[in-house]
Amino acid sequence: MRRSFIAVFIACLYTPGVLFAQGTVKATSFDSAYYYIATTLAATNINEAVVKAEALQEVPGDSLQKIRSQMLLATLYERTGKHTEALSLAIKAEKLAGKINNRDWQVRISGFLSTTFRDLGLIAEGKKYIAIAEEINAGNSTPTIALFIHQEKTYYEMEAGDFVKALAEIKQAIALSENAPANSINPVIQATSYQLAGDCYLHQDSLQQASIYLEKALNALGNQETELKGFIYQNMGELALKKNDLHNANRYLELALGYTASSDNINLKLHTYRVLSDYYSIKKDNKKTMEFQAKYAGLLETHSSLTKSVSNDLIKKLGNEIEQKTSNNLVLFSLCAVLLLVIISVIAYLTWLHKKERARYLEFIARLKRQDLAMQAGDAEKETGANLENDKKQSLYIPEETENRVLNDLSELERKQFYLDNNINLSYLSATLKTNSKYLSVIINKHKGKDISNYINELRINYIIRKLQEEPSYQGYKIAYLSQECGFSSHSKFTIAFKNVTGISPSSFISNLRKDTLLWK
Repeated sequence: MRRSFIAVFIACLYTPGVLFAQGTVKATSFDSAYYYIATTLAATNINEAVVKAEALQEVPGDSLQKIRSQMLLATLYERTGKHTEALSLAIKAEKLAGKINNRDWQVRISGFLSTTFRDLGLIAEGKKYIAIAEEINAGNSTPTIALFIHQEKTYYEMEAGDFVKALAEIKQAIALSENAPANSINPVIQATSYQLAGDCYLHQDSLQQASIYLEKALNALGNQETELKGFIYQNMGELALKKNDLHNANRYLELALGYTASSDNINLKLHTYRVLSDYYSIKKDNKKTMEFQAKYAGLLETHSSLTKSVSNDLIKKLGNEIEQKTSNNLVLFSLCAVLLLVIISVIAYLTWLHKKERARYLEFIARLKRQDLAMQAGDAEKETGANLENDKKQSLYIPEETENRVLNDLSELERKQFYLDNNINLSYLSATLKTNSKYLSVIINKHKGKDISNYINELRINYIIRKLQEEPSYQGYKIAYLSQECGFSSHSKFTIAFKNVTGISPSSFISNLRKDTLLWK
């Protein structure tokens, strides 16, 4: 996702006369050094800018100068990937701004913290700070800041999967930008709002509206080069893919891929790789599909590791500072402890869940292999002890000749994969086998150990699992497609049946299968 409030700070650094001036006081040596670092040096040599900004921290000054120097350095740290240091400084600056009741800086710093936490995947912390920014700005609303707040809230609603709320938020941002005086809103900011609206419509399958807003986003940017164009082209590629326009899908996705090469934006790369994987899956290009799936998975793991690393580093850093401060800062320590506990709990739970799902996956694969061996040995129709026990309890007498005929005919139907027809039911199957429903129910229960519905569902699930094993391209297909392929009438019924048969969800099973496929290679 794009960094909305980071853009505010970049704007702040380049326009100190607008955002930092306090009255008409003559510029000091601090102001001169600050402006030189923020503009000239940051644009030409960011590493030297960091060194100079660190030195600026030691220059004596009032609270406002301290806030400015801290946020200058925090912004430079964020740009160079030093996320822990950036967050630590920004948190200090936010507290100092609150202490001197500088609401202008409070709202900007809270927005900066929200965007940075969100970019790192620390959603709960990020939402806390955007709520603070919104509350402060409500008392003295600045249209530009209000616009950024709506954009930021749009990202959170999209992250939560609520695209109706996300669209409502971004429409407010669009209204603010379109009602603003001419040329008062940066084209990138306006284009971001249009792109987000297009993305929301795309997720709601409102393809015509999505196309309109994505075109608006491109037009707003004109010839200006920015990584935002990468997101727009990625959206346009996905839109074309949904329209089954493979030519334009390829064209836009290749353009998006070009922007990923020169960008460090992990979200741009993740979204582009995901859609390219879907594109090549439709094209039946297994090699390319697996290539982009691997890139996507690798990047996701890297981002997850970064999130954990920053979380732990930040907690450790803040914890050390708290030990050196007065009891007024014990609240922050408690928050860090809770955050650490939550992280540890989540990691422990995910580890336990992963091991549990892996065990169920291996158990099912072993059971499926045993069934295959039994089929090959001609033992598929032998009764188990449990089935024999069920037989003793049956009150309905079925002639042995009839029972054997039905079983033989049923085996023939299995070989013809009758279960792939999603209209199959007990009555239809009984008529096909030329027997009555009661006889068929008893025979299936006796010899298959389950009722007719579970019997058919298991055949379907086993069929699609063999497809996943034997044809790796199936591992890249959407769950909805897999459910239709094996005879289910809906995605939800397939998911429930799959979990009943295997013990784990389809996505978890495919994830385990991919790991095994890579190991076998």
